[in-house]
Amino acid sequence: MSGDDINLSNNPFVPPQGERCPINDLPPELLDHIFSLGWVADRDHEDDDDDFEDVPSDSDSDTSSFVSSHSDGSGGDDPVRRQKAEERLLRRLPFNTLVSQICKRWRTAAVSNALLWNHIDFTGEPPFEKAYTYLERAKQSPLWIRINPDLDEDDDGNDRDDEPSSLGEIMETVLAHMDHCYSLFVNVSYYPQMHFVLRSLGMCPGAPLLEVLQLEHDDEGGGEHELFEHAALKVQDFVLFHGHAPRLHVVSLWGVHLPWARDKSPYLAGLTDFQLAYHAREVRPTFLEFAGILHASPDLRVLSLSTSGPSGDPAEWPKGMPNPAALPSPAADSPAAAAPLVLARLEELLLNCVDSARALALVQRLRLPALTSLALDFEDDDANAFMRYLGSPESVTSDSASASERAPGGGPPLPKKSVLAGLAALKLVEFHPDTDVALIEIVRDLAALEALNVDLQYGPEEAWLDVLALRPPRPGAAQVEGQREEGEVLLPRLTTLTIANGDYDVVREIVEGRIAAGVPLKRLLLEQDMLLQEEEEAWLREHVDVLEFFDNEEQTEAGIENEDHAFDDDVEFWVDMDDLDEDDDEDEEEEEEEEEDEDEADE
Repeated sequence: MSGDDINLSNNPFVPPQGERCPINDLPPELLDHIFSLGWVADRDHEDDDDDFEDVPSDSDSDTSSFVSSHSDGSGGDDPVRRQKAEERLLRRLPFNTLVSQICKRWRTAAVSNALLWNHIDFTGEPPFEKAYTYLERAKQSPLWIRINPDLDEDDDGNDRDDEPSSLGEIMETVLAHMDHCYSLFVNVSYYPQMHFVLRSLGMCPGAPLLEVLQLEHDDEGGGEHELFEHAALKVQDFVLFHGHAPRLHVVSLWGVHLPWARDKSPYLAGLTDFQLAYHAREVRPTFLEFAGILHASPDLRVLSLSTSGPSGDPAEWPKGMPNPAALPSPAADSPAAAAPLVLARLEELLLNCVDSARALALVQRLRLPALTSLALDFEDDDANAFMRYLGSPESVTSDSASASERAPGGGPPLPKKSVLAGLAALKLVEFHPDTDVALIEIVRDLAALEALNVDLQYGPEEAWLDVLALRPPRPGAAQVEGQREEGEVLLPRLTTLTIANGDYDVVREIVEGRIAAGVPLKRLLLEQDMLLQEEEEAWLREHVDVLEFFDNEEQTEAGIENEDHAFDDDVEFWVDMDDLDEDDDEDEEEEEEEEEDEDEADE
């Protein structure tokens, strides 16, 4: 059969002949659905730095006019180079904008699909034409709103000298759409601006669809403070959303306090993710207010405290975790005041820059049978008593009642094991074990651990190497009670290891030791500052499945490496990016090389 006789009419990789385009035969509803799926896959990687020019007007102009208006002229009069320049520009666009630039039919479908435009971003300097255009196109669809503007300190939301406030205009616009807002993120640099945001939300009659609320203010640098800096703004005589946010379940407050009592903030209930960070001591919740929030959130799965948490002297706290709604003034010696609270569904706990004694006093009043992820960075560098407590059966169960009776919300019976024994992921920063034996005893409890993040700068490095590299016991060690026995494999399920402040020789010994013991690492994460020689990196890549590098400063706030977190994956779709995706960079480099080759050929 000759080449001319081959029938390629049904080959999907061969374009159709003539002017017919099969995709135009799709019904509009199916095209909308395809666009929605493409935007879902792309939105996590949308570049927040895209300016408004990436969103053309709603005219019926075709792609060529849009591209030509953005051309940098690098293509000159050469049609081939110009076409490549246009293609590169289109690849830089977010998916929703890209599909609106293909043809008139696609533009009509894309602009009318509200789900492609419901992520509203007031980031950078005003004016915010892009955000307002997205709002218009989003119609009544659920909104993800991000407010992170670059504003002068004088802009506190109030108009001055006939000059409208940019923050005031933003909040006026947002309040008009709070009835269909799903997620609200606000970050400002000056607290008077945040107070204006809070006061504006206090004027909102309700947020019936709101599920995620993240409020961040950090001009105090996140350090410990006894008194709140803006005394005149400390008291809030309003209630956010008039108390009506029935679906709210994710709350993150960085440097932003609320009236914590249940009657002042009734929406702080039914939470699944609760994060408090960087609060002056006088505006932190009291112990009973904090207990009330936990009691009202039996499905809590993530709890994060960074330079925050319940206030007061732990010596004056009740012996247990009483429910202030049931017992407004429990007697200190009553059974209700002494009973611990079982958080039967709490999976992730992060304690950062918290005094270890205060953290211990808190967890002693809790039972954490479902905890699988733990991140610790105590301000006094002493986690020994805390870790010993989590290694005891008392950390998950109590002798006062049966497990099934103590699990709120009809949770499963609580197994009699320690918290450490159930952990799958652990991060330790500045952990100084009392002795080598103390470290071995803690690690011995971590039999189910799969991911470990550790800083080798703290604590005896040799002790960590004994544990992680599974070195043979030292001579005479067997006579010391608690020392590792010959052939004992510690951390048998460990597959992911993150190391800070280690060198190549240390890392290689760990990798080789675990391979020899039959429990090899699969994923290894090292600091970017660990400058490896080419052959050293090649050896590591050959002996682990995945080798990655991280910025330790960025990871300090990140909690546990390689763990899904509601703030990162489930509800927050905004990703800060300073550059294009690495794939885009690689594509551009390849195209530049191709152009250079073409230039050489022309010459």
